[in-house]
Order: sequence, then structure tokens, then C-alpha cells
Amino acid sequence: MRPRRHWPALLGGPSTSPLDGMLGVSVYPMRRTFLLAFALLLWYGVATSQDSNPKQTDIPMLLQNHAGPFVTADFARQLGVLIMAQKYPGVIFDAAGVEVLDKGDVWWVTVPIQEWPIGIPTLKPLPAHLIFWIRKADAAVLDIRSR
Repeated sequence: MRPRRHWPALLGGPSTSPLDGMLGVSVYPMRRTFLLAFALLLWYGVATSQDSNPKQTDIPMLLQNHAGPFVTADFARQLGVLIMAQKYPGVIFDAAGVEVLDKGDVWWVTVPIQEWPIGIPTLKPLPAHLIFWIRKADAAVLDIRSR
């Protein structure tokens, strides 16, 4: 047990205040509430900073997109052919038959597949087309679909 403190003579003895026992009753729950609120604010900040569709706050990209989309239809077509050549080696596709559709903020680049290599057993049934969703603002490939 801790020794009692000796208070100045002004107080004249032990305190009779009803607030003396409040330290253990209210301070610790208040601290827990504060820490929980702080943790929730941190979690919210991390959760919203990893947004899959970030806002355009980069000034150079904003200027690039001012006159029109950064990625033109021809650029999207060439990017689709490049993706096919780099990511799907051995696939025979028709580069001249690539179609580009304008879908608002994205281009849908449809690449017709002529022949799949024999060593691809994981894709059943083998699709006749691959569709790349390419964002106009920054050339991000958002999705790859098969048809």
C-alpha cells in the first residue's frame, strides 16, 4: 500500500470530494475510446488511400488529358497487340482484326485469337477473343475478359 500524501494545511485533512474515486472509473474508458477512435481514423485513411480508381490529382496527367484522352483508339489498339505479344507468347492472333470500342472512360480492345498453343490446358474452353479494358486517362489495363 502506498503511503498517504500529506496535503497542505489549507485542505485540513482527507478529502471528502465525490470526484476522488473518478480517476479509475472514467479516465481509462475515455483513454480506450480515444485510442479506438484514433485507430479507426488510421484504418479509414489506409482503406481510402488504396482506391482502385484514384482521382486525378497529378498535374502533368491532368494537362495530358485536357485536350482529349491520353490514350487514343490507335494507342489502345497498339497496346492490346503489345500485351498479346508479351503476355501470351505462342498464341497466334490477327493483329489486323483488332477492334477498339469506346466505352466512356475505357477502351475495350478485342483481339481475335486464331490458334492457341497446345500447352495451355488450363483454359477450357479456349476463348476465341480476348478483351482488354484500357483506361483512357492513364493507359492502365483494368481487366482482361474472354469471349
